[in-house]
Amino acid sequence: MLRRSLFREVNERICGVTSGFTVLSDRYDLFCECGRADCLERLVVPADIYARARNDGRIYLVRPGHESSQDDQVLDHRRAYSVVFAA
Repeated sequence: MLRRSLFREVNERICGVTSGFTVLSDRYDLFCECGRADCLERLVVPADIYARARNDGRIYLVRPGHESSQDDQVLDHRRAYSVVFAA
């Protein structure tokens, strides 16, 4: 879970820096927050989805297929990303 939280924080910093650029702020290019030790994959998430996901510290954004079958409940699934609730 530590790695997952680390990438969540990295993504928050990325969004903080890019939010000042109106051209870029409608979507974010983020790191997958799946928590796998070997994952450095990226995903593009619309800004409104990102903002809603950040309202709860147990919600993460992951690449499709990177959901943990034991711990994650999929809240939304798109071709480019999945929104998961980590129990």
